[in-house]
Amino acid sequence: MIPRIIHQVWVGPEPLPERFVAYQETWRAHHPDWDIRFWTEDNLPPDLRLPQSYDRMRSPVERCDLLRLELVWRDGGVYVDCDFESRRPLDPLLEEVDFLLGYSKPGRVNHALIGAVPRHPLLDRALREIRPRETYGYDKDATGPGFMNRLVAEHKGLRILDPVLFYPRTPEERRRAYAVHHEARSWKAPPMLLADLERAENRLGYARDELRALQARYRAALAENEALRERLAGNLLAGVRARAHRLRRTAVPRDTTTRLRRRLARLRRHAG
Repeated sequence: MIPRIIHQVWVGPEPLPERFVAYQETWRAHHPDWDIRFWTEDNLPPDLRLPQSYDRMRSPVERCDLLRLELVWRDGGVYVDCDFESRRPLDPLLEEVDFLLGYSKPGRVNHALIGAVPRHPLLDRALREIRPRETYGYDKDATGPGFMNRLVAEHKGLRILDPVLFYPRTPEERRRAYAVHHEARSWKAPPMLLADLERAENRLGYARDELRALQARYRAALAENEALRERLAGNLLAGVRARAHRLRRTAVPRDTTTRLRRRLARLRRHAG
């Protein structure tokens, strides 16, 4: 049976964000009888199998990838990322299982939430085969989800849970979920975040330029449409006036009509 322990890890120079503190409280509220263990630089176990986990010069997210595997392997329990929010107790999911993992999308697992009994063979293999980077940085295929997906694909008999339980996409799925991963992407190093921000700002600038161009085209189209309407109305009015003029020119003059009536009257008198 998977022990009722929740592991969370926060290493590196940055303090835990306030919103993550709020997420931690949801785990305590839904799991009052569980042992909640929050691991930081100050309380890491002194005898870890992977010495790279202690190296403060490494990427914090890489160290977190190493620590989650080893902490669950050592003591069992459930590791959850700090940007996970609990929605309900996990206890029903732990019945008659020795390993807990969920698909983030069909066919792809995410180890942001992972549980196991102590010394689980998959985690033991992971600790033997994982290869942290030799230089600073983060490679999710070397220590993160990509690495875990390869191991899971080669390990038979695992029960992998549906995405809706931990990685819901819609409001209806969120109502059914046991937890929600808010995906704060705290694993990105500051330079990467700045690069992402710069790219996003560039895309926003391009979008604004395109919007202004579309607005100008729209205003020009409106002006052209109004001018066309005025020309059509003017042409129609001119046509009506020209037709009326032609009708007036072809009409029989009034004095001619009078003479014809008088002549017709004389003819009738003579005929009578």
